[in-house]
Amino acid sequence: METAGRGLAVIALEMLDDLGDGPVVVLAGTGGNGGGGITAGRHLANRDVDVLVTVTDPTSLGEVPAFQLRVFDATQGKVVGLDDLDGVTPVLIIDAVVGYSPRGAPRGPRRR
Repeated sequence: METAGRGLAVIALEMLDDLGDGPVVVLAGTGGNGGGGITAGRHLANRDVDVLVTVTDPTSLGEVPAFQLRVFDATQGKVVGLDDLDGVTPVLIIDAVVGYSPRGAPRGPRRR
């Protein structure tokens, strides 16, 4: 998860060189894919990127993604609810909601 998140952050930083300033939004699910997105958000925030992370269901985070969210909380990035993104115009969205081992169709906030 750490390696994947760091690699994703490197790619995002390269993209941001062309996109300019503005917030990066990380949409994170509750499993490993979400944890990788949160990790990428931490690496970006540690490089002075304005990062907003929203988790589809914070009460259902797996153990490792929950740890990554606690570590992210130590950065200048912000954890926000989905409704808090109304009116936000991100320069980049990192979609880390659905991973490679889904169990059934997306449901709840993931379905939006």
